[in-house]
Amino acid sequence: LKWLVSTARVVGLAMERCRIVFLDSDGVLANYRSQLRTVKRSEHSDLLFDDIETQNPPLEKKCLENLKWLVSTANAKVVLSTAWRTIPSMRNFLVDALKSYGIEVIGSTPDDWSVGRGGEIRSWLSNCGLEVESFVILDDAHVESFELHGLTDNFVKTELIGSRSMKAFDPTVGLTKEKAEAALKILCRCHQKSCI
Repeated sequence: LKWLVSTARVVGLAMERCRIVFLDSDGVLANYRSQLRTVKRSEHSDLLFDDIETQNPPLEKKCLENLKWLVSTANAKVVLSTAWRTIPSMRNFLVDALKSYGIEVIGSTPDDWSVGRGGEIRSWLSNCGLEVESFVILDDAHVESFELHGLTDNFVKTELIGSRSMKAFDPTVGLTKEKAEAALKILCRCHQKSCI
Protein backbone atom coordinates (compact mmCIF):
# COMPACT_ATOMS: atom_id res chain seq x y z
CA LEU A 1 0.00 0.00 0.00
CA LYS A 2 2.93 2.33 -0.59
CA TRP A 3 0.74 4.28 -2.99
CA LEU A 4 -1.28 5.64 -0.11
CA VAL A 5 0.74 7.76 2.28
CA SER A 6 4.03 6.86 3.93
CA THR A 7 3.79 5.82 7.58
CA ALA A 8 5.67 8.92 8.66
CA ARG A 9 3.27 11.14 6.77
CA VAL A 10 0.21 9.39 8.27
CA VAL A 11 1.51 10.04 11.77
CA GLY A 12 1.94 13.71 10.95
CA LEU A 13 -1.27 14.21 9.00
CA ALA A 14 -3.81 11.90 10.64
CA MET A 15 -4.45 14.39 13.42
CA GLU A 16 -5.30 17.24 11.07
CA ARG A 17 -7.76 17.85 8.29
CA CYS A 18 -6.16 17.83 4.85
CA ARG A 19 -6.81 19.44 1.52
CA ILE A 20 -5.67 17.28 -1.37
CA VAL A 21 -4.75 18.07 -4.97
CA PHE A 22 -4.88 14.99 -7.20
CA LEU A 23 -2.33 15.79 -9.87
CA ASP A 24 -2.07 14.67 -13.47
CA SER A 25 1.07 15.71 -15.36
CA ASP A 26 0.44 15.59 -19.12
CA GLY A 27 -1.89 18.45 -19.94
CA VAL A 28 -1.38 20.04 -16.52
CA LEU A 29 2.37 20.57 -16.13
CA ALA A 30 3.78 18.91 -19.26
CA ASN A 31 1.89 20.20 -22.26
CA TYR A 32 2.15 19.48 -25.98
CA ARG A 33 4.45 22.41 -26.62
CA SER A 34 6.92 21.32 -23.96
CA GLN A 35 7.16 17.86 -25.50
CA LEU A 36 7.59 18.82 -29.14
CA ARG A 37 10.75 17.43 -30.63
CA THR A 38 10.76 20.39 -33.04
CA VAL A 39 11.21 22.80 -30.15
CA LYS A 40 14.81 23.23 -29.06
CA ARG A 41 14.68 22.96 -25.31
CA SER A 42 17.82 25.02 -24.84
CA GLU A 43 16.06 27.96 -26.47
CA HIS A 44 13.27 27.77 -23.88
CA SER A 45 15.24 27.14 -20.70
CA ASP A 46 13.55 30.14 -19.12
CA LEU A 47 10.15 28.49 -19.73
CA LEU A 48 10.86 24.80 -19.14
CA PHE A 49 11.91 22.75 -16.12
CA ASP A 50 13.96 20.13 -17.92
CA ASP A 51 15.36 16.69 -17.11
CA ILE A 52 18.58 16.45 -19.08
CA GLU A 53 19.74 13.11 -17.71
CA THR A 54 16.71 10.90 -18.44
CA GLN A 55 15.07 12.91 -21.23
CA ASN A 56 11.67 12.88 -19.53
CA PRO A 57 9.26 15.45 -20.99
CA PRO A 58 10.01 18.86 -19.49
CA LEU A 59 7.52 20.67 -17.29
CA GLU A 60 6.42 24.24 -17.85
CA LYS A 61 7.66 26.61 -15.19
CA LYS A 62 4.58 28.81 -15.39
CA CYS A 63 2.35 25.82 -14.68
CA LEU A 64 4.57 24.80 -11.77
CA GLU A 65 4.33 28.34 -10.42
CA ASN A 66 0.55 28.25 -10.66
CA LEU A 67 0.47 24.91 -8.83
CA LYS A 68 2.74 26.31 -6.12
CA TRP A 69 0.38 29.27 -5.70
CA LEU A 70 -2.62 26.93 -5.42
CA VAL A 71 -1.01 24.56 -2.94
CA SER A 72 0.46 27.30 -0.73
CA THR A 73 -2.70 29.41 -0.75
CA ALA A 74 -4.95 26.47 0.13
CA ASN A 75 -2.39 24.79 2.40
CA ALA A 76 -2.90 21.61 0.37
CA LYS A 77 -0.91 18.43 -0.19
CA VAL A 78 -0.39 16.68 -3.54
CA VAL A 79 -1.28 13.10 -4.41
CA LEU A 80 -0.08 11.86 -7.80
CA SER A 81 -2.81 10.48 -10.06
CA THR A 82 -0.78 10.87 -13.25
CA ALA A 83 0.41 7.85 -15.23
CA TRP A 84 3.92 9.16 -14.49
CA ARG A 85 3.57 7.68 -10.99
CA THR A 86 3.95 4.17 -12.45
CA ILE A 87 7.29 4.83 -14.21
CA PRO A 88 10.12 5.31 -11.67
CA SER A 89 12.24 7.76 -13.67
CA MET A 90 9.24 9.94 -14.52
CA ARG A 91 7.86 9.80 -10.98
CA ASN A 92 11.23 10.72 -9.49
CA PHE A 93 11.66 13.63 -11.90
CA LEU A 94 8.16 14.92 -11.16
CA VAL A 95 8.53 14.61 -7.38
CA ASP A 96 11.93 16.33 -7.47
CA ALA A 97 10.56 19.13 -9.64
CA LEU A 98 7.62 19.68 -7.28
CA LYS A 99 9.92 19.60 -4.27
CA SER A 100 12.09 22.30 -5.82
CA TYR A 101 8.98 24.50 -5.90
CA GLY A 102 8.15 23.70 -2.27
CA ILE A 103 5.27 21.38 -3.21
CA GLU A 104 4.87 18.33 -0.99
CA VAL A 105 3.81 14.98 -2.46
CA ILE A 106 2.33 12.68 0.20
CA GLY A 107 1.38 9.70 -1.97
CA SER A 108 0.00 8.26 -5.18
CA THR A 109 -3.29 6.73 -6.20
CA PRO A 110 -3.34 2.96 -6.77
CA ASP A 111 -2.55 1.64 -10.23
CA ASP A 112 -5.76 -0.13 -11.24
CA TRP A 113 -6.74 0.62 -14.83
CA SER A 114 -9.85 -1.58 -14.50
CA VAL A 115 -11.62 1.07 -12.39
CA GLY A 116 -10.32 4.09 -14.31
CA ARG A 117 -8.77 7.21 -12.87
CA GLY A 118 -11.93 8.16 -11.03
CA GLY A 119 -12.01 4.78 -9.32
CA GLU A 120 -8.34 5.06 -8.38
CA ILE A 121 -9.00 8.41 -6.72
CA ARG A 122 -12.05 7.04 -4.88
CA SER A 123 -9.95 4.12 -3.68
CA TRP A 124 -7.24 6.44 -2.35
CA LEU A 125 -9.80 8.55 -0.52
CA SER A 126 -11.36 5.44 1.06
CA ASN A 127 -8.06 3.95 2.21
CA CYS A 128 -5.74 6.87 2.97
CA GLY A 129 -6.45 7.01 6.70
CA LEU A 130 -6.61 10.81 6.63
CA GLU A 131 -9.44 13.22 7.31
CA VAL A 132 -9.76 14.85 3.89
CA GLU A 133 -11.52 18.18 4.27
CA SER A 134 -11.66 18.88 0.54
CA PHE A 135 -9.98 17.80 -2.67
CA VAL A 136 -9.61 18.84 -6.27
CA ILE A 137 -8.59 16.88 -9.36
CA LEU A 138 -6.36 18.54 -11.97
CA ASP A 139 -6.50 16.56 -15.21
CA ASP A 140 -6.87 17.08 -18.95
CA ALA A 141 -8.86 13.88 -19.62
CA HIS A 142 -10.80 11.01 -17.96
CA VAL A 143 -14.04 13.01 -17.94
CA GLU A 144 -16.27 9.93 -18.20
CA SER A 145 -14.43 8.17 -15.37
CA PHE A 146 -14.85 11.17 -13.08
CA GLU A 147 -18.55 11.36 -13.99
CA LEU A 148 -18.99 7.63 -13.30
CA HIS A 149 -17.49 7.99 -9.83
CA GLY A 150 -19.31 11.20 -8.91
CA LEU A 151 -16.24 13.43 -8.99
CA THR A 152 -17.23 16.12 -11.48
CA ASP A 153 -17.76 18.75 -8.75
CA ASN A 154 -14.13 18.27 -7.74
CA PHE A 155 -12.67 18.26 -11.26
CA VAL A 156 -10.88 21.12 -13.01
CA LYS A 157 -10.22 20.23 -16.64
CA THR A 158 -7.03 21.59 -18.15
CA GLU A 159 -6.01 21.49 -21.81
CA LEU A 160 -3.11 19.59 -23.37
CA ILE A 161 -3.39 21.33 -26.74
CA GLY A 162 -4.32 24.96 -27.32
CA SER A 163 -5.52 26.90 -30.34
CA ARG A 164 -2.22 28.55 -31.20
CA SER A 165 0.62 27.28 -33.36
CA MET A 166 2.07 23.98 -32.21
CA LYS A 167 5.47 25.70 -31.93
CA ALA A 168 4.23 28.60 -29.83
CA PHE A 169 3.96 28.76 -26.07
CA ASP A 170 0.21 29.10 -25.61
CA PRO A 171 -0.81 30.56 -22.23
CA THR A 172 -4.24 28.89 -22.44
CA VAL A 173 -2.99 25.31 -21.98
CA GLY A 174 -1.96 23.42 -18.86
CA LEU A 175 -2.54 24.74 -15.36
CA THR A 176 -3.28 28.40 -16.04
CA LYS A 177 -3.85 30.96 -13.29
CA GLU A 178 -7.57 30.86 -14.08
CA LYS A 179 -7.66 27.07 -13.67
CA ALA A 180 -5.67 27.34 -10.44
CA GLU A 181 -8.18 29.89 -9.14
CA ALA A 182 -11.06 27.55 -10.04
CA ALA A 183 -9.29 24.75 -8.15
CA LEU A 184 -8.83 27.00 -5.13
CA LYS A 185 -12.57 27.69 -5.00
CA ILE A 186 -13.24 23.95 -4.89
CA LEU A 187 -10.68 23.37 -2.12
CA CYS A 188 -11.99 26.27 -0.04
CA ARG A 189 -15.72 26.22 -0.63
CA CYS A 190 -16.37 24.75 2.84
CA HIS A 191 -14.15 27.25 4.63
CA GLN A 192 -13.81 30.31 2.43
CA LYS A 193 -12.14 32.55 5.03
CA SER A 194 -9.24 30.14 5.66
CA CYS A 195 -8.08 30.46 2.06
CA ILE A 196 -7.89 34.23 1.99
